[in-house]
Amino acid sequence: MHGETELHRTLHLRSNKHNGGLFWACLRERFQLRSHVRLREWQKWDPVTRGDLQWEVLRDPGPSPRVPRCAPAPVVGAGRPADAAPVTAHSQPHASSVSRWSSRKVRDLWWQGIPPSVRGKVWSLAIGNELNITHELFDICLARAKERWRSFSAGGPEAESEDAGFPAADREASLELIKLDISRTFPNLCIFQQGGPYHDTLHSILGAYTCYRPDVGYVQGMSFIAAVLILNLDTADAFIAFSNLLNKPCQMAFFRVDHGLMLTYFAAFEVFFEENLPKLFAHFKKNNLTPDIYLIDWIFTLYSKSLPLDLACRVWDVFCRDGEEFLFRTALGLLKLFEDILTKMDFIHVAQFLTRLPDHLPAEELFASIATIQMQSRNRKWAQVLTALQRDSRDVERGSPSLRH
Repeated sequence: MHGETELHRTLHLRSNKHNGGLFWACLRERFQLRSHVRLREWQKWDPVTRGDLQWEVLRDPGPSPRVPRCAPAPVVGAGRPADAAPVTAHSQPHASSVSRWSSRKVRDLWWQGIPPSVRGKVWSLAIGNELNITHELFDICLARAKERWRSFSAGGPEAESEDAGFPAADREASLELIKLDISRTFPNLCIFQQGGPYHDTLHSILGAYTCYRPDVGYVQGMSFIAAVLILNLDTADAFIAFSNLLNKPCQMAFFRVDHGLMLTYFAAFEVFFEENLPKLFAHFKKNNLTPDIYLIDWIFTLYSKSLPLDLACRVWDVFCRDGEEFLFRTALGLLKLFEDILTKMDFIHVAQFLTRLPDHLPAEELFASIATIQMQSRNRKWAQVLTALQRDSRDVERGSPSLRH
């Protein structure tokens, strides 16, 4: 499991009861230090360009006066007014802002990584809130989750009832799985485990989502996505982003275990796999290495479990900009980065390698590899290939030969 290497020197303090306060103080200091380092890199850029990105990406016309934590103070100059409206984490970006996101300058800066101080706001605006979830709805869902936990603990009559068409036993198993998964979420950080500062927050968001979407419930892997959002957003805003993110077509297909649609995504991925890495693709085919062996874990957790946390956040940056296509482009970038190694491995060793990537993976090397991947096949882009595959399930089952030839 990957963790923040700069925090490791403080983790041993957690076992000492007398140093509990010192541990969390050191932890906060480490997080702040990382943000300051990234901020210094951010400040090296041209001030006008930097100001354009901050203002154009974060500009929000919404009327809500609520400002989430770490909201930057309005800055005079660099192309934005001093009396700018505050950014709300669950508001929709203005149409003019969206068009500016696509400018070459902003896209290039976005590719280099969004500064941690504004990352949460950028993600929230990019993900959007199509579900129109409010803070009040989060409170209602959380209250419902707490009521269920109390009922399950007491073994009351509600534990024997059915809700939203799902047996109580299934709901209870789902809630128990949340407790189990939290202990396995970024264990090296020691902040989501029992007694950590974000344990209850993570537990609350996952429990609230289970009540908000009983048709989906809790699925293993959700805890990593929620945890990354918690590190960048307030609790209610993290829930809003989490719910809307999981409502995207790709995430919903995987978390609802829609086998037909998952096979469609795998088939589309293989089209671009063969196009970009024909030698490795042939090697995988020869050894019967199918995409589900490695892609499922990567997609389920949006790489937050498979990659170092800082690197995973950079992947999220561009994912929020480009959508689901970038998740599969990242997968191809990883395969390309290790192509020489993978072509010399057999089935077992490839599977082991891809399900446990190297702990130290330089961000620039990975993104340089991703940049070489072309998401176009036979003049068709990702969305076009995926749509074509969805129209013909028989082609999906045969491995989509009509799209490859």
